[in-house]
Amino acid sequence: MSAGRLRSAAGFTLLELLIGIAVLGLLMGMLFGGLRLASHQVEWRTARLDRGSRVTLVQAFMRRSLADARPLEIEGSRPSIAGPTVALAFDGTAEELEFVGPAPESAESGGLELIGLGLVRRGAAAGALSLRVRAYDTGAGGATAPLRETLVLEGVRQAQFAYFGVIAGETAPRWHESWRELPYLPALVRLTLTLSGGERVPDLVVALRLSQDPSLWHGGPERP
Repeated sequence: MSAGRLRSAAGFTLLELLIGIAVLGLLMGMLFGGLRLASHQVEWRTARLDRGSRVTLVQAFMRRSLADARPLEIEGSRPSIAGPTVALAFDGTAEELEFVGPAPESAESGGLELIGLGLVRRGAAAGALSLRVRAYDTGAGGATAPLRETLVLEGVRQAQFAYFGVIAGETAPRWHESWRELPYLPALVRLTLTLSGGERVPDLVVALRLSQDPSLWHGGPERP
């Protein structure tokens, strides 16, 4: 019997078996690496789409609720010679906004709600946009119902509000960093969002239907 026939009858040698196992392991590692990369890509795209849809929902909520903000009068806290200053239940700063608006159709009870929106910090890199809602009873002089808080958007690095209108001493409307204890609503409210990855969402600008009297845009009330 020849040497070739003896070798084929004996099967694979140990060296050939080890080489085959090594090649198989290499192929399996490449396969699992590709699957892991594809899985990360799918997860990243899914998270991006989910965050994009949540941004759209937040913007839709702001357009619907903030546009119908109500100019309800409250007793202001700033002292005056003539007595307490009359202000509205609208408190806006660069970091958060609080206003009175109608309850959504999905709410169990109708009426008005005190709505607050602001950034909750969870570290130096990012936080979450928080929505705070409670029923507003005009007869009781404000919000007395329990507070309901929901994190509506995760992964937010910065949320900044701005308010367009005229305040005392100005002759033309402009953007302001705050709108507090004023007897009229701003004409526009702008929300700027920066996400945790540094991506900036296009600015949301909402026009308030019951905003300040346009005559104030000329530096004072119009004279007949």
